[in-house]
Amino acid sequence: PGAPLAEEGTAEQVVGFTGMDLFLCSVIGLAITGLIIWITEYYTGTNYRPVRSIAKSSETGHGTNVIQGLAISLESTALPTIVIV
Repeated sequence: PGAPLAEEGTAEQVVGFTGMDLFLCSVIGLAITGLIIWITEYYTGTNYRPVRSIAKSSETGHGTNVIQGLAISLESTALPTIVIV
């Protein structure tokens, strides 16, 4: 009498995903996290082109420093966006 408290069936039928689905999502999440960390290191590390180009542009004045900083900041948003998408 009355409605059942829980749906009957396997966990996959009730929930809609399996343990393997959760595992794959976590592996993909870890890979994306690793890529984001690597990209961040590239754009903020002193051994790489972006920081060196900003430092070099600061030798010629404030204006070129600002322009180069803006150019690198716009460039640095593209790769993380592509990775996440």
